[in-house]
Amino acid sequence: MIESLKFVQGAVAKKDFAAELTHFSIKDGIILGYNGNLSLSSPIDLDWDIYPKAIPFVKTIEACKERVVLSKTKNGRLSVKSGSFQAFVECLEEDVFPHQQPEGEYVPLQGDFIPAIKNILDFIGVDASRPWATGILFDGDKAYATNNIIIAEQQLPDAFPVRINVPSYAIKELLRVKLIPIAVQSTDSSVTFHFEGGRWMRSQLYSNSWPEAMYRILGAPSNQVKVPEGFFEALETIQPFLEKNNSVYFEPDSLSTSQEKGDGATVEVPGLVAGASFQFKPLYSLMGKIDTIDFSQYPKPCIFKGEGLTGAIVGMVRG
Repeated sequence: MIESLKFVQGAVAKKDFAAELTHFSIKDGIILGYNGNLSLSSPIDLDWDIYPKAIPFVKTIEACKERVVLSKTKNGRLSVKSGSFQAFVECLEEDVFPHQQPEGEYVPLQGDFIPAIKNILDFIGVDASRPWATGILFDGDKAYATNNIIIAEQQLPDAFPVRINVPSYAIKELLRVKLIPIAVQSTDSSVTFHFEGGRWMRSQLYSNSWPEAMYRILGAPSNQVKVPEGFFEALETIQPFLEKNNSVYFEPDSLSTSQEKGDGATVEVPGLVAGASFQFKPLYSLMGKIDTIDFSQYPKPCIFKGEGLTGAIVGMVRG
């Protein structure tokens, strides 16, 4: 039971403004969670039709160390008893759930794309005015993410059967459950990922109309060279000394927190060419992901490459 609860708990709303978003539906041997954006469903070894409050129910089951005994109380609560432990969980009196179901053609998936999307998770945007950029675009055998400073193209193990833009909250849920999707169903507005054991996750979709300029930037020619030795270690060293603009400046064979000589902090980085400037956080997010980069393209987007990864990072204008 606990494994089924852990799987669906990601589809529970944090705020109690609608009952169906903070409770589970357990009906016909299936447990369903829905938070207004995504649904998670799993078989569960419980024959009752009951609608317990989600978070207290999960915590109660986790507290059970011995055999679990469930019963319904006269006031409609769920009694959970395990050895000397007992707790009561509030339940809804009736079924108010939308019971969303998977829609679209069921298409088996080949390969495990989870490591690929994990590699570009940090590049997903958060600007609500650009919702298309707050997800990952699956397009053929590539996945794309952008935060308006970095554009990333990640190779997938196999071509994805549909072109869809999956919201970041669904991407994070795919990573949380730590299961490999075995099939997908999709419509113009929803996608459902299926897992072994009859479990599935359904999410709404974002627009997949990405600007064509993104592809042109990624396809620009570049002169790739290895990331200078000690580059990311130097970024870590100067991080505590960043100024309010959170920028780093490239000087001859060094990184600096200020473009004014005699100010800020500086770390030597042999081979670094002067002139460029970048925001610290986007630049640092490339650590462990890239092998080569062409900083000579600055102030144009600088192309970088890693294992299965091609991307571009935009710098800051130096004053």
